[in-house]
Amino acid sequence: MVTTIDLLRHGACEGGEVYRGRTDTLLSTEGWQQMELAIGSHADWQRIVTSPLSRCRRFAEHCASEMGLPLRV
Repeated sequence: MVTTIDLLRHGACEGGEVYRGRTDTLLSTEGWQQMELAIGSHADWQRIVTSPLSRCRRFAEHCASEMGLPLRV
């Protein structure tokens, strides 16, 4: 059995391209669109694991809900 782990970086954030580190910034509309394109159709995912930062967590919550997958923060 082979385990595959897909790693995705968050999309564009509100406020433009600046280093944020641990600052909790939301994804911009463009960032949401980028993430939708990035995930494509990953019907083979079994779970979603995310950072607790809003720019990651909110989209992960959306995906987990839409795909009916467990989410771990």
